[in-house]
Amino acid sequence: MLSILQEPEPGRSYHCYRGDTFTFTLRVPADLSGSAFLRINVGHAATTRQETIDAVLFQHPPLSRDWYDVPMRATAPGVFEIKIPLLETGHFEAKCYYLPDNAHQPLWPQGKNVVLNISPADTCGANIIYNAFVRQFGPGKEHGLQLTDDQQHLVGDLDQSGYAVIPPSGTFATLSLNSILSFITWGAATSS
Repeated sequence: MLSILQEPEPGRSYHCYRGDTFTFTLRVPADLSGSAFLRINVGHAATTRQETIDAVLFQHPPLSRDWYDVPMRATAPGVFEIKIPLLETGHFEAKCYYLPDNAHQPLWPQGKNVVLNISPADTCGANIIYNAFVRQFGPGKEHGLQLTDDQQHLVGDLDQSGYAVIPPSGTFATLSLNSILSFITWGAATSS
């Protein structure tokens, strides 16, 4: 059996954004002569939607008319590549295949189609992610840790020896309590 390898690996799923590009590579034995193609439905979302509507409203079987083949460019003996622009949002699939000269049956790499879920470009940036480092909400958050003279001496000795002394960590409960208290304080300040 011929070794046909596709990159990305068949069966993988990717989340992309409109305006991105996506590259497919197909590798076949270098002594084989033929052509490589990418079968894909990116760019044909309107056809997919219409077939779905026809199936629901009129019980027409979907005929998968959204699929089309794009020739891949040979970049080295047995290596073919194509870069696809992702210009439309939606759920799409793709897979490479190889058609040897004088053959009628294409050769497919093992595995399922590659899935491309494409989101609008304006959702890929300017999003807010809240982050809290729970360790910072430990017992010494407000006024620092109150150490005895002996404890300060031990910390100083460890510090000079190249060690770091980490104060007791906070917990999710102390983080939540601190957040609630901050919100109440903020609410009181803005309402006056």
